[in-house]
Amino acid sequence: MPGERQPHHFGLCGSLETPASSPLPSHRRWWRWAKRRKLRAGRRRERIKLHLDRLRSILSCDAKVEKASLLAKAVEHVKDLKQRAAEVGEMDDRLPTESDEVSVHAADLPAAAGGGVRRPILKASLCCEDRSGLLPELAETLKSLSLRILRAEISTVGGRVRNVLVVAAEDDGAPAAFLADALKALAGGAGGMDHSKRRRRLLGRSATTG
Repeated sequence: MPGERQPHHFGLCGSLETPASSPLPSHRRWWRWAKRRKLRAGRRRERIKLHLDRLRSILSCDAKVEKASLLAKAVEHVKDLKQRAAEVGEMDDRLPTESDEVSVHAADLPAAAGGGVRRPILKASLCCEDRSGLLPELAETLKSLSLRILRAEISTVGGRVRNVLVVAAEDDGAPAAFLADALKALAGGAGGMDHSKRRRRLLGRSATTG
């Protein structure tokens, strides 16, 4: 009625509000936001707990182990797995494959010293069919090329063999190209001596023309 006073409402902060205010007061919006935030935090804690439980199961740790200790154990476990994987990878590199392979390159080692002159060191790998007489042929080939064996590793699987050699040149030892040719001849079944003889002929011609 005319002259009647309209009711007034006070908000949370004591501000005067009229019935025509926002349909969702600020304090209700805040409570809804807080509720959603609480639910998200709860779900995040559940995910973290699930992951920690899985770690405890993998590492065979007691449920009472603190999170910091558990994470430290997990880091050590990962390091151990990486080391094992690296060792397996190195082992695979030494195993023979189904195809013939020859590789020769400079070894990552200090050059051998002989007579005051530092001799180059080569690392060679020969993968081929295993056969009787292969090792004597290989030794004779290296000798003919004036190469001295520093280290040798031999792996055989299913009739295949891989020889990994670290050799040092003696006197006018053969360069990597001659060694690669000789090993390819051995892999193909031919005597590596043919290549070593050709190498000596080439070196002799070079000395004559020089």
